[in-house]
Amino acid sequence: MGVSCLELDVVISGDGEVFVSHEPFFNSEICTLPNGELFSEAEGESIQMYSMRSDSIKQYPCGNIKHERFPKQQVLEYRKPLLKEVFQHVKSYCKLNSIPLPYFNIETKNRPEWYGKIQPHPEEFAALLMAVISDEGMNERVMIQSFDLNLLRAVRELSEDSKLIILNEKPELGLNELIKELGFKPDGYSPEYILADQELVNSCEKKGIELSVWTVNTKEEMSVLFDLGIRDIITDYPDLAIELAAEKKLEVIH
Repeated sequence: MGVSCLELDVVISGDGEVFVSHEPFFNSEICTLPNGELFSEAEGESIQMYSMRSDSIKQYPCGNIKHERFPKQQVLEYRKPLLKEVFQHVKSYCKLNSIPLPYFNIETKNRPEWYGKIQPHPEEFAALLMAVISDEGMNERVMIQSFDLNLLRAVRELSEDSKLIILNEKPELGLNELIKELGFKPDGYSPEYILADQELVNSCEKKGIELSVWTVNTKEEMSVLFDLGIRDIITDYPDLAIELAAEKKLEVIH
């Protein structure tokens, strides 16, 4: 399609492996028990990956249930992958098809109230994540984003060159306030798209901070953001963004 960056979320298992997963538990909308049985939302939230070994996590199918919000989904028999497996698969696919290797926008799923219970403390989380990135030689292809400023600080302590992005979904929190709390200027700022306006675009440009927005899934929403000058769009439908950019004759979008 021409997608330049893959956005994904990571969590940590009980044996210290970095898994790609939107939640640190099993989502009943997309996963089943190892025997194929369905389970409730509450039951899924009680199956915490941080209390499980990798081989146990790999027993849960996630992908063979048709998700009602994504009619174009391809139903596949699959398990939650390790981050290193995703890196290796994408590198092999790009080499096989002679296409450029994309960047990876990795969100760390952690919250202060989860530390040591549902996910590790930021220092451990950052160390495990950065080890995988380094082992796979992906340091220059990865940016790390998080709502958890402690996690971003922990990554910066390990690697001054890491590209870091603040996530935000709270209208009451402004960019200046978040930067002050973080303690250093991030490389990027990524609010929910409804928080983006011309003032924010101008502020990020003035500060030299890259602005990206999420999650934008209609051409109408994308059009408004493109007209503001925003070119970094996180979406479940990149084909729509690329199609709209062509219609608007935009040379660069991400």
